[in-house]
Amino acid sequence: MQPTERQDLSETLTEARRNLARRLRYIRQHHPEGPFTLEALSEMVGVSKRNLAQAESFTGANLRIETLIRIAHNLGIDRWAYFLDEEVFNQVNVELSVVKELAAKRVETVALRSTHVQNIPGETLAQLSELIAGITSLGQSANEILQEMPQPENSTEQDRRQR
Repeated sequence: MQPTERQDLSETLTEARRNLARRLRYIRQHHPEGPFTLEALSEMVGVSKRNLAQAESFTGANLRIETLIRIAHNLGIDRWAYFLDEEVFNQVNVELSVVKELAAKRVETVALRSTHVQNIPGETLAQLSELIAGITSLGQSANEILQEMPQPENSTEQDRRQR
């Protein structure tokens, strides 16, 4: 291996560590159930606080693939490439932001049905997420309007008349 090839590899590894640190910091601070302190995340995923702090540092730290998978799994992320691939990172963050928004609006369940199983492209998934967010926003607005409507003074008498 030539000196320039070693330098290129070293730069690639440094960049990968920085990206991993950024993604780990981001999910810890923006997870729908978070934000989590390093200590809380450490307890949740079974990785030492020291290792997590090192992984989030500017220089980053080498984490084993098993550790990355454990962190992703315990945070409810089934695509462990979240920590390694920018596209997966962005897709999962869109999904998690929808989950966070639904939770904030007290949506407890969403049913999606399909007559056949298919892989949904990332762009379509993002559009679907936006659509669901729009529907929940409209539902919340309608709920707020209904809450603000004046109630009849004697609603039980009016209820009897309507029967």
